Amino acid sequence: MAGTFGLTAEGYNLKRTTDFIAQLEADFATVFPGANTAPESNLGQIIGVLASFLAERDEQTHASYTNMQLGTAEGVNLDQLGSLVGLPRAFDTTTNANETDASYRARLLAISLANATPDNATSNLCRTLKAIAGVEYVAINTGVGSYEVVILGGDDSLIAESIYAFHPTGATMTGNTEYDVTSDCGFCQRVSFTRPTAVDVCIRLEIAPVPGCDCDSSSVSPFETAIFNHLTDSGAACNSVIGATLQEGHFYTPLLTVGEVTVTNFEFSRDGGATYAPGPLVLANEEYAVYSRDCTEVTFQ
Repeated sequence: MAGTFGLTAEGYNLKRTTDFIAQLEADFATVFPGANTAPESNLGQIIGVLASFLAERDEQTHASYTNMQLGTAEGVNLDQLGSLVGLPRAFDTTTNANETDASYRARLLAISLANATPDNATSNLCRTLKAIAGVEYVAINTGVGSYEVVILGGDDSLIAESIYAFHPTGATMTGNTEYDVTSDCGFCQRVSFTRPTAVDVCIRLEIAPVPGCDCDSSSVSPFETAIFNHLTDSGAACNSVIGATLQEGHFYTPLLTVGEVTVTNFEFSRDGGATYAPGPLVLANEEYAVYSRDCTEVTFQ
């Protein structure tokens, strides 16, 4: 979601200080062409202060958003969500303390998921999993009475606890990784999810300049760098994530930033360059591509 911030169809995309700095530098350059926006300059210092202030405001907006979600709300914010369904937080007389957030959330989820199926329970689960530190990708594949969470990155225990919290009664979990979760009541549930397999992908492109293109056929490095950066940009439309298909058309956006060319041949390798096959590259639901700059090759026709 690079470049798309705030509330989106996939949740809230937080705008960091660096994002605000980039935007402000571009805006100031438009209004004051030639102005020095380097970090050490006066204008650069002003941009840094404004960016820090704006980023803090966005973090507060993000906190408000997450505290309205049952899967991420904490403390008094979780109490407010419970009041909407008439279920207050319990008081544990044995420990002389209020019920923990985890236990209270599980009881609230039990109400909302009493008649749940994998199809209507996955939205909040997906959002919660994406919020876990280190998670790079989440996909939830559903079947008849079953579902599979495919997730890259993140801590196993936090992932398993999140899946357990949203698990629809009676549904079957599948996956290549298992983790036992014990509830506050002492009930043990074995949670399954899938850790995807990395595929060492090499790209080989043959290109040809279009008529009138001022292209230097002796230097392909800029084209290779543009393609590699695009492939490894998590927000790019062509990013070959888990289960994705990489086609010839995905390369035109980065190529055209360097020069006007057409792709005359596209080959890929799934084994680090040992063998090549004609495109497109199709990844299975449990695979994800790993690219390297040294294995991104462009030649002129």
